[in-house]
Amino acid sequence: MDLEIYNVILSDKASNDIDAIYNYILKQLLSKQGADHFIDRITRALQGLSIFPYVGFDVESKYGKQVSYLHRVRGIVVDKYLIFYFIQEEKRDVVISRIVGSQSNYIEILSRDNI
Repeated sequence: MDLEIYNVILSDKASNDIDAIYNYILKQLLSKQGADHFIDRITRALQGLSIFPYVGFDVESKYGKQVSYLHRVRGIVVDKYLIFYFIQEEKRDVVISRIVGSQSNYIEILSRDNI
């Protein structure tokens, strides 16, 4: 059985999220090792989504609130962060829309962004 590999695409906002989190860990927490560990964990999670895109929870089912009129949003937890994404099955794409701290008001962020 051949695994079908999906393309993982970072949105501009998700890319900015990664940069902001990395810089926060590096400059505010003064931990290059922690910042590099964050990048490593995110990279491994994204690689996993390329093989198992449906592994994440359905955001709308979990929180009982529609966060996008365009896509069915899914999420995975990586350490203290949430990676939100949607799947474009016809293109075999997993689009990473946001990466936010688990303590943030992520439902508001997702609703506002209308991914």
